[in-house]
Amino acid sequence: MAFLQRSALRNLNLTSLLNGHLRVLLPNVNPPFVNYHNLSLESQSKEGYSPGILIEILNQIGEKLNLTYEYVNDTSIYDSLKPNDTFDKVFASQDIDIIADATVLRYTQNIYSSLTYPIGFEFTGMMIRSPDKYRDNTWLIVTEPFSWEMWLLIVFSVLLSAVWLKIGINLISRIYNEQQYSPFNSFWIFFSIFVQQGLPRQPKSWALRVFITTWWLASITLMAGFTGSLVALFTVEREFIPIKTLQEFTNTLHAGHYTILVSQAAKWQLQIISESVSPELQKLWNEINVFGRVQYVDNILTGMEYVKKHQNYVLFGPYATLSVYADIECNVAMLPFAINPVYLSIPMRSNSPYLPYFSYIIRDFVEFGLVDKWFNDFKAYIVSNRDYRCNGTTGLPSRQGFLTLSQTQGAFWILIFGLSVAALYLGLEHSLHCFSSIKRYFFKVQRHRTAQIQMVEFPSTIEERPASVQTHRLSE
Repeated sequence: MAFLQRSALRNLNLTSLLNGHLRVLLPNVNPPFVNYHNLSLESQSKEGYSPGILIEILNQIGEKLNLTYEYVNDTSIYDSLKPNDTFDKVFASQDIDIIADATVLRYTQNIYSSLTYPIGFEFTGMMIRSPDKYRDNTWLIVTEPFSWEMWLLIVFSVLLSAVWLKIGINLISRIYNEQQYSPFNSFWIFFSIFVQQGLPRQPKSWALRVFITTWWLASITLMAGFTGSLVALFTVEREFIPIKTLQEFTNTLHAGHYTILVSQAAKWQLQIISESVSPELQKLWNEINVFGRVQYVDNILTGMEYVKKHQNYVLFGPYATLSVYADIECNVAMLPFAINPVYLSIPMRSNSPYLPYFSYIIRDFVEFGLVDKWFNDFKAYIVSNRDYRCNGTTGLPSRQGFLTLSQTQGAFWILIFGLSVAALYLGLEHSLHCFSSIKRYFFKVQRHRTAQIQMVEFPSTIEERPASVQTHRLSE
């Protein structure tokens, strides 16, 4: 494309392009491409930031060719366009030279419209309102540093190590006298190591000592990770997103939990979805086209305000732009995936003599980073107004300076569980001791009674036996 543009530029009479007059359609506000409609110098000074990337491009090219632009603010033109319509309808029905809007670059030939060199690469992002209440804090302090799967793996490791220790002791005991542990004590050794307790009796074998030392080092690493995760949990702001993948989003859309919002300037996103061969995007288009789970808004800012006030809506828009606003808004979040990777370009009339020159200059802007610079300027301005837009405080513990009982209750539930088990075990031990004492008492009483019975039933045998023995001896 670059070779064709340069070849066309060599054959282009730049003198014929000077002092031209072009009609530019401003269909909708579409940050960061068109930030506002009133493009006068007074309005730009009042707004305090760039009118948009596309307007900056037009202004730069206008200065080079001494062009004058007539901006047509008509937001109703897009209302008649369907998602699968092209800009040919606009150029065919309107006396327009340029449409100040970023559209998908396509290499299909149109009758009335053509596209310039791409001004950037973009994904379609999705913005939702942050869930008001998204988790149960009962076991937050336990399951957030380590998941339940991690805890189960630790328990399995303790059991496996206890079995290995018992087998090792049995094997080594055949060689020399090794310290003996019961199966329960073997388990308790590794549990004590994990919770950083001492080991009262060390094994004598170096093989077992090395194994226990390695387990101790692993337990230190695990506890360090646990502590670090707790620190990150209460000092780093994180959001829970209920939808993780495109398939989950399609399923929630099918269940009627969400409705898609699309700005009038972003209907091309639905067109890309409708033409996709991806099974997931085909399912998504079926929900949009057949079940009508889509609504249109004037622009991204209007859609964002609608999402902030309503829970069950998803705003489709340029991923980079939505991410900027998601960083400064307190109650919106981005879904962690994107769709529709496309190149964006500027629509122009197909027979326009300015098309090759526009494409050549835009290519230079892109390669030298000027387009990225304008986007970063827009981002810096939006972020600088964070305190203005986000004037509420969050419940982040690091900002409040303390942790609430709701966030730390897991530790107390563990303590209560431990005390309950200890009390149950204490009661069991006491009951067993009482039962054993009673059993010994009854056994002692039974022996005493047996001895008394024997003395009562056989007293003559006991007393007369020595006399009979003595008589027998005298007779001899």
